[in-house]
Amino acid sequence: MSYNSTAAYHYDAFRPDVHPLILEDLLEAGIQYECGLDIGCGTGRSTTALARYCKSVKGIDPSRQMLERAVPSQKTSFEWFDGHKLPFPADTFDIVTFAGSLFYTDRHEMLQETLKVTRLNSVIVVYDFDVDLEMVTNTLGLRTQIKRDYDHAVSFKGMGDGRISLLSEGNKVIKLSFSPNELAHLLLVDDDLGSLLHDVIDSQEIYNDLLADLMTKFQGQDIVLPVYSFAAKFITV
Repeated sequence: MSYNSTAAYHYDAFRPDVHPLILEDLLEAGIQYECGLDIGCGTGRSTTALARYCKSVKGIDPSRQMLERAVPSQKTSFEWFDGHKLPFPADTFDIVTFAGSLFYTDRHEMLQETLKVTRLNSVIVVYDFDVDLEMVTNTLGLRTQIKRDYDHAVSFKGMGDGRISLLSEGNKVIKLSFSPNELAHLLLVDDDLGSLLHDVIDSQEIYNDLLADLMTKFQGQDIVLPVYSFAAKFITV
């Protein structure tokens, strides 16, 4: 998936802080992997979450616009890749994560690439989440049903010819509070919803107008929405 600079701005301006909540359910507290890889890191929020469990983490993404907004730290660094080949030596990483990125890859190709750069007994975590915005879109008058060709629960299950083993999988519902400002960014980063909003709000200043509309309709209050998470954890064997 590619993002232009405007989408990257809204993506980075606010993403729900779900990554740490998902990873703390999947990874042991206090564990420190030697070297982690976050494939499809976006602006680096998932990389930062993974860094809690690693001595160092490399975040990679095919979108240069996203990477421009990623901020490296003592434990994290970022690099562009072509979305296909992982530019690292064999046996480099002992944990790899895909946070909402696996769907956009050729899974068979990506699994083979991942197995090349991971050590024996490395952990592979595939996870994603979806904020249920139906109440918000209905309130804004966006009642059109959007059919999405997207699977949040996609993983490597049943793949790998015995070279990976499924440790756990599942889904969870998390309740999170969102401000009108955060909701505006969430709505505008979505291509389909963004197009609908442009039809409803005929303005060049769509963010400001959308924020004003949200502030009015929700009386400036935060809104609690369900967030559906999906995760699968594997080990290389």
